[in-house]
Amino acid sequence: MDLVFKNGTELIAIRINQNKTLTFGQRVGGWFRFSSIEGLKLSIAGILDEFPDLEDKPEPVIRKEGVKRLVNYIKSMKTEEEICNYLKEDLKKYGYVLIMKVKKGHRPTKIK
Repeated sequence: MDLVFKNGTELIAIRINQNKTLTFGQRVGGWFRFSSIEGLKLSIAGILDEFPDLEDKPEPVIRKEGVKRLVNYIKSMKTEEEICNYLKEDLKKYGYVLIMKVKKGHRPTKIK
């Protein structure tokens, strides 16, 4: 399943694969270029809000551990819909609005 979010003029896509792995894409021209979740640049402040036990670690360790814990949390969810709802609610806090959902083999569904 692919989710497309909008924040101002920026469009991002998140692909939820069958094995509950996520890939993130940014729009390049008319296409989305996807990369693995390990390339995601999470904010240090956001990671420390969620995981205060990492506060005394160096910045690269905080980022790596934050991504690792996010991946484990996503994998603990049972369905793609549960992951979709989590991402939708979490990204809403940062101004991202879900505008489209694409299930494999189906036409895109616009969200109103």
